[in-house]
Amino acid sequence: MCTVSVKVNEDVLRDYLPELENTAAIRKWVQMLIDQRIDALMKERAAADGVMELEETRDMIHAAVRREYAFDRDMTPDELYNIVAEEIDSIYALG
Repeated sequence: MCTVSVKVNEDVLRDYLPELENTAAIRKWVQMLIDQRIDALMKERAAADGVMELEETRDMIHAAVRREYAFDRDMTPDELYNIVAEEIDSIYALG
């Protein structure tokens, strides 16, 4: 971690966001903005590297399971496992 100093025109900022009534509130707000931007940068890098978000992976697996169940048949646990394993393999093959 590092500490940085930022100069802020408090009057202009408070005109825009009156809830930032003191230095501590401004510091917390600036920290939130920096944290959000770092998170966005990490997601951009992950997307560029072909890494998929957990929710996106789950959605793809659920869609595959729904497709298989759409055939209106009973499925053994081994069949279900194989479907999920194949879907995971295809997801990572895309990356």
